[in-house]
Amino acid sequence: WGASHPFAASDPDAGWAQLALSERGDRGVAIWQGDVVGGRYSLSSAAAAIDGGLSTWIGGTPIADAGFGVSETALDLSADGRRAAVVWTETDGARYRVRAVTGAVSAAGVGWSSPATLADYPTDVVTHPAVAISADGSRALAAWQSDTAADAFVAVGAIDGTALVWTSGTSLPGAGACASRPAIGLSADGARAAAVWFDCVGAGLEGAGAAVSDDGVAWGSTSELSARPLTLNVDPLLALSDDRDRSCSAVDGVARAHLAQIDQKIADLRALRRELEEELGIDIFERNGKRLTGLTEPGKEVLHIIERLLLEAENLQRAGETYAGKDTGTLSVAATHTQTRYVLPRAVQNFQIGRAHV
Repeated sequence: WGASHPFAASDPDAGWAQLALSERGDRGVAIWQGDVVGGRYSLSSAAAAIDGGLSTWIGGTPIADAGFGVSETALDLSADGRRAAVVWTETDGARYRVRAVTGAVSAAGVGWSSPATLADYPTDVVTHPAVAISADGSRALAAWQSDTAADAFVAVGAIDGTALVWTSGTSLPGAGACASRPAIGLSADGARAAAVWFDCVGAGLEGAGAAVSDDGVAWGSTSELSARPLTLNVDPLLALSDDRDRSCSAVDGVARAHLAQIDQKIADLRALRRELEEELGIDIFERNGKRLTGLTEPGKEVLHIIERLLLEAENLQRAGETYAGKDTGTLSVAATHTQTRYVLPRAVQNFQIGRAHV
């Protein structure tokens, strides 16, 4: 390693740094949050010219002040290191916004464009920003997640010098029911894109490719990459009581991972509730604002039906145990769409253990 450069040494609040490097490794851009004002973070940057173990950093260039507190950030750099793109989420405690800038990188630092607002929500929380820039620095792609709407969006930015013109944000293909944690990639010429996101309803990963122009993104068909049962593994959390010598940082990592699982399960359940009400065409829950206060009369009937479905799922598992000695044959099951997606997978999976020829 070469010598370190404390370009944010005077800011005790500096943190949450990100770094992007050019293809040849001769240029770099770093961003970080800091300079807390009223509990809100600003966003700053530095640029580096790198020659072997020697690097010259020009730092302290502001990107966004603390008028709206910066929350989460994403950074990417063109192949030649001459263009950078940054996307971030911010809030003043009432409104939530997604903003973006592009920058011309030189030995003198980064000349950032004026911030562009990609989305502005009066109440909707936005998280998980992502950004990709083409190798030639002529086009950028941004993505973010809307927590309340349970959806993910993308926007295309056309870059001309330090000017950046963005399209309106559009939903990922087929992601309207419940999508989160989008990840995106852009081809060298910026004409092709790919996206992957977590599908709360299907409880798995989905992806799609797209043709990109300055007018927006034309997505192809969506593919399911993996499926995941709605389970929560608490074993690592429970095991902490038997490992009293574990470091605080390790315990914190386990707890954070567990909380992330819980957050995702809450999003999964919200999506399941919404899909069930849309499929049945009724309100299952009584509401007071955004709070659920109880079951409606149709909801109580639905609950009884679901309880019977769960009982039948148990009966299916018992049938498997009864015929455990028979490892060949065909088992046919008739089920609704909702049963097939949420009730039967685990029962069928358990039934298939040791019955590869059924």
